[in-house]
Amino acid sequence: MSRKIFLLDSNVLVDFYMGQPKVTEVIRKLREERKFGKCLMFIPNYCIGEALCAFAKKCHYEDEITEEKFKKIKWDFINEVSRDYEFKREQQYSHIELNRYHLFNAHLVYQPAWEFMRTNQFRYKKPDNYPKIPYATDLLVIAQGIEMTHMYSEREFAILTSDQLLIDICEHLQTLDEKARMKFVKKDNEDEAKTEGSNNLSFKYLTSFRYPNALNARDYKKIMEFMKQ
Repeated sequence: MSRKIFLLDSNVLVDFYMGQPKVTEVIRKLREERKFGKCLMFIPNYCIGEALCAFAKKCHYEDEITEEKFKKIKWDFINEVSRDYEFKREQQYSHIELNRYHLFNAHLVYQPAWEFMRTNQFRYKKPDNYPKIPYATDLLVIAQGIEMTHMYSEREFAILTSDQLLIDICEHLQTLDEKARMKFVKKDNEDEAKTEGSNNLSFKYLTSFRYPNALNARDYKKIMEFMKQ
């Protein structure tokens, strides 16, 4: 059993600090496992801003929580994603900064994700019945996941999200065959590589990158099965 690495989407953070029962059960368990070195939880830096925005929206726009609860959630979150100067406060998460490699990976995600949405858009609805679509930052989480899958492995790394659309996009990306993936990495003036020994740079890139796994943060059983791998 290897140590597991999780990349948390902003909706997981919002669900946890808002007290969503299933996500709370999962995150509390992972926090316990982290103490024994069995897992690490990473947060993309921009997801911190997204979570803070969501908390404010739920209080000051949607009237879902009171001002008092908003302040508690906000400061609980800030305290747990930051480090005090004396290092007395336990830091529950590690940060991952958005870098150029994540941005380069974005083109491996955006095109196939929107091709998926073209044929599946009516399957996903918001609570107000409007179509649900992925935002650029949602897909950047997958792009970061490509880099982290390369750093670790499919057995060690997974994106943790409460967004079924993001999970379905990841599952779709993992079904793409070599021919489908080649069109995302082959430049117009390059010939397709025919053999593994080719010097074609796109072929080498194609064989090196893998799309990440994504797990539903509300599925305790599936996450525990992943932990035991």
